[in-house]
Amino acid sequence: MTETYTIRRFREGDLEGYLSLYADVFGTRPDEEWFQWKYRDNPYVDHVPIYVAVVADEIVGARSFFALPLWTGQGTILALQPCDTMVHEAHRRKGLFTRMTEAAIEGYRNGEPELCFNFPNSKTRSGNQKLGWRITAEKELYYRIHDPAAVAGATGNRGVIELASSVVSPVAKGYLAVRDFLSDAAEPGVTVRRHETIPAECLESLYREAVPDGFHVVRDEQFLQWRFRNPNWEYEVYIATSDNRDVAAMITGTDRSADLTKTMIVDVLSVDGESAAVLDRLLSAVLEDNQTADLIVALGNSIHDDVLLKRGFLPDSKPPLSPITETTTLMVRPLSDAESQWTIGGKAIDDARNWETTFISHDRN
Repeated sequence: MTETYTIRRFREGDLEGYLSLYADVFGTRPDEEWFQWKYRDNPYVDHVPIYVAVVADEIVGARSFFALPLWTGQGTILALQPCDTMVHEAHRRKGLFTRMTEAAIEGYRNGEPELCFNFPNSKTRSGNQKLGWRITAEKELYYRIHDPAAVAGATGNRGVIELASSVVSPVAKGYLAVRDFLSDAAEPGVTVRRHETIPAECLESLYREAVPDGFHVVRDEQFLQWRFRNPNWEYEVYIATSDNRDVAAMITGTDRSADLTKTMIVDVLSVDGESAAVLDRLLSAVLEDNQTADLIVALGNSIHDDVLLKRGFLPDSKPPLSPITETTTLMVRPLSDAESQWTIGGKAIDDARNWETTFISHDRN
């Protein structure tokens, strides 16, 4: 018997089915607080931006969207980031991913959102391309692995263990020596203060002093206050001050779920012309506070590459990490099929040079 699937928008009574599907697909069940923050409390849409596939009153697929304010150089537009894509194992290879995506594109075509951008994994990358997305950039990640065994256990990647015996273990074992070096290398005249709550006004001020030229998420108070309420992560803010003036900030997020403690450098803000030494001073403070993290991750270009390398970070674009890590790919698509929509504010949306993203624009941290 051929099953008949219905593709529609999320309804209020769908929450239990959505959370159960998430548990079936990803292995862990999120709580309602997470869903409330990510989808219901998002200040940029007035509805839950999710399309679902339903059969016999059961939710068997979902295509969700993370709504974000995107600065184009001439103004702010609404962008959607596809995320938390799910199809139940028993209902795969039946075109549900395509049907849900097509329904979402059609549903948002004449609305406020102007484009989609996301960072799909290898399982959905080709599917996005078939539906009109274009690869815009390969994003280089930098990893500092403190506990290779914990990382290998969490990822199921035995290659990390092999890496540990050659490259990573000396970094981990020599951490105290590195810490001493960091203390000695502090930038003269620069102090760092730590915040366990988000100083949104201060961060917005730093952002306004040096607004990036490329497409990026707007860091205003409304966004910052909402963005960092994700209940699954613990955030800290490090602000560098020189001559009684705030000159740079680094925001970290830490996930202590399962058996892996992972700290991400979520965002970096600095006024024009701030030196690598100031960012190095901020990174020094981050490393001092996260000695017990199993893994610390930074996005290339958000911090000077030479600073990251000096601190024991390894890029995923080169051996030894390249064979055992997955590429992070930025993909984009306008919500209109018109070729003219691939340009906004005179800038091509599929040109990597026109984007300046950090982890703050990723939905998962």
